[in-house]
This record gives sequence, structure tokens and C-alpha cells, in this order.
Amino acid sequence: MLKYTVQSENVQPTPEALKSEPIQKPLAMPYPNPSFTPFQSAPETLQNHLWNRILHYAMFIPELEADIYRKDVLRRLPLLLVSKAFNRLALPYYYSFVRLKDSSATQKFLFVLLQHPTIGARVRVIHGSLGRLQDPDTDPIPTILSLTTRLEQFHGYRQRFEHQFFWLHLESPALAWSAFEAMARSSGVTLREFSQEVHANDVVDPTVFEHLTQLTRLDWKCGRVKFDCGSEIVSYRGLNNLTDLRIWYLDPSFLTVLASMQLPSLRRLTLSSSVENATEFLRSCGRTLWELDLAHETVASLDMNLFVLCPSLTFLSVYCDDGIGLKSLPSLKDFVRNNDVHHCLQKVKFDLRYLQKTGIDVWDPVFGALEPAHFPRLREVHVECCVWPTTEREIAKSHWVRWAERFLKNGISMMDKNGKKWRARLGRA
Repeated sequence: MLKYTVQSENVQPTPEALKSEPIQKPLAMPYPNPSFTPFQSAPETLQNHLWNRILHYAMFIPELEADIYRKDVLRRLPLLLVSKAFNRLALPYYYSFVRLKDSSATQKFLFVLLQHPTIGARVRVIHGSLGRLQDPDTDPIPTILSLTTRLEQFHGYRQRFEHQFFWLHLESPALAWSAFEAMARSSGVTLREFSQEVHANDVVDPTVFEHLTQLTRLDWKCGRVKFDCGSEIVSYRGLNNLTDLRIWYLDPSFLTVLASMQLPSLRRLTLSSSVENATEFLRSCGRTLWELDLAHETVASLDMNLFVLCPSLTFLSVYCDDGIGLKSLPSLKDFVRNNDVHHCLQKVKFDLRYLQKTGIDVWDPVFGALEPAHFPRLREVHVECCVWPTTEREIAKSHWVRWAERFLKNGISMMDKNGKKWRARLGRA
């Protein structure tokens, strides 16, 4: 009969057993071999392919392509200094994102493009200042933009949009019109975003937009660019894929050109207070808009009701000044015409920084018109200068609370400057 003994796994070995077992020393790390070269035995073409993939993951970060303040630009430079092979393979990745700080950097970048002709096709993003406008015969920018044939984004440093400003030379290092034309011809099939002040001394030809077939976002900062539209009505082509348009400052001829192109893909539009007489433009391009941000002066200057021109709007943001003199406060007729019903609007924002007491009576009929009878899908009204009261005394006197509770009866939430909604008195959280 077989006999066996069951031992618990938790039994600790005796000291005698530990002494009898040899002690294994940890293996020492081998000394690095300074002469070792990875992939040395592989063919040169395979080495280049492997290192190229490694450098791609080390230097190409798609999530940062739109960040003009990205901090990894300088950290990529040491990779070029490892060896001649690294310099050759990493150079296209290093210059895929170019930041031009001044005219000196512009000249250096042009030198690189001339010394390495293949680099131009690898440049995707250009950010920054371009230096002062120079003589057309010595300006390096047109040459640079003619060599960068696969450019996707071109942006200046100023990105924050303001409805009111002095437009003259916000970005004093403006882009010459000859450079804009060179960019449109060389990168028109790849350029997706453009935001940079452009300057032209003479009347220019609007057919340049025919080259920008893939442009989806445009910030127009060109108060000194006048287009030759002629006396006859002409239908221009171009910008068929444009979805986002922000107009900072302009010559009125630009709206004429846009109206003739109709912009079939336009979904989001932002207009500064410098935009006037926009009726014909919105009549042509407003039917496809989902989001519209504009100054009240522009709304008041329209010859037709805004929602007739833009029947598909789901979001409307209206900028008003601080109310001094009530010169830009809206009136009821700016938003509601007779018994018209707008079936798409879901959110309204009033970018009002300050509300004087004398302006409260002006806003009362405007807020009163924002009801299901005119806007059956409206769910949010956001007012930038609104601050909810915190005491019973303040609540009882607050015009904000009076308007908010009137909105709540119609299923509409009113939000303050922080985006906080007013709750019903008994259900306030």
C-alpha cells in the first residue's frame, strides 16, 4: 500500500536547509559596447526604412499639428545631430512643422529649401510671423510658398477672434498678395486651413480661389485686398469645401465674390462688427449655415429678417457692445418678423459684456419673443454678462431671475456667464 505525506505550501524552510543551498548572485549588466551599431548587418535600404519609421514615431505628433505654441519643436533638434544618417532621415520630419519667428528665420528656411529640394513637399504646417512686407523682387515668401507644394495649414500668430478692433496691421508682417497666389497655385489641392493677414497694393483677380479646392477653414484678415469684380454680375468658382469662415476685416468686394461662389459647404460663419451690408451675401450663402456669430450692428443693417436668410441655423451668437448710449442693443424686429416660425434654432447666445439699468426695458421684449411660438426647438439662452443672485433679497429684485423663470415655463434654460443654468426655485441645486 502506497503511503504519502501532505505538506503545507506555507511551511518555511529551516535555517539548516537555507545554509545548504548555494546563494545565487545576481547577474551583472553587461558593459555597453560603444562601437555597437543597430541594424549594422542589415542592407542599407532596410536600415533607412527602419530608422525612418523610428524617427517618424519620435518626431511626428498629429495631435499637436494645430498648436502654434507646441513645446516639442526644440526637443526634436537633437535627433538631427546624432549622425549624418539621422540628419538626412529626420530633416523632413523636423521641417514638417515650421515656425517663423522673424525675417531672419524666414531667410534661413528658404536656404534649407534650396539646399534640400525634397524638403518642400514634406512641409505641412507654417506658423508665425513673416517679417515686414518687402520689395517683390527680394521677398522670400513667394519662393518659399511655391516650393512647399503639400502645405496643409498656414496660420499667423493672432488666433483669438474679436468682434471689435482696429484692423490696420494687426499682424504687421502681412503676407503679400503675390505670396498668397503662389501658395494657392502650389498647395491649392492640399491646403485645408488659412489664417494670416494679406496685403495687396492693386486690385486683384478673384479667380485665385479656384485653386483652393480643399480649403475647409478660412480666417479672412484682408482689409486692403480689393477684388476686381467688374460692373457685370459674374459667377466665380472655388471654395466648394469651405465649412468654417471667420471674417475679421475686409473690403466689401470680398462679400461680392463670396456671394457669387455660393459656398455650398459653409456651415459656420463668424462676422466682425466691420462687416456691413451682408444681406446679399447671406441671401446667397446663408441657407446652409448651422452656426452664426455676428455683431448686432450687422443684424440691424440687414434688409431681411435674419432667420429668413439663414433658415437652418441651430446656434446664433450676437455680439453687443457695453450698452453705452444703447446704440447697439437689439430690438424685437431684429429677430422676429410677424408670425414667422423658425424650426431649427436650439441655442442663442448674447455676447453682452455689460447691461445698464436703462437697457433692461429694451431686452424685455427681445427675451419675450424667444418662445416656442417663434422658436419651437429653442432650449438654451446664454447671456455673457448674467450673474445669478445668491440672496433672497437679490433674487426678488433680479431681472435675470424674472427672465429665467419665464423661459423655464417654456422649457428653455437660461445660462449665466459661467454656463450655469438657473433652476426652478424649489428644485434649485
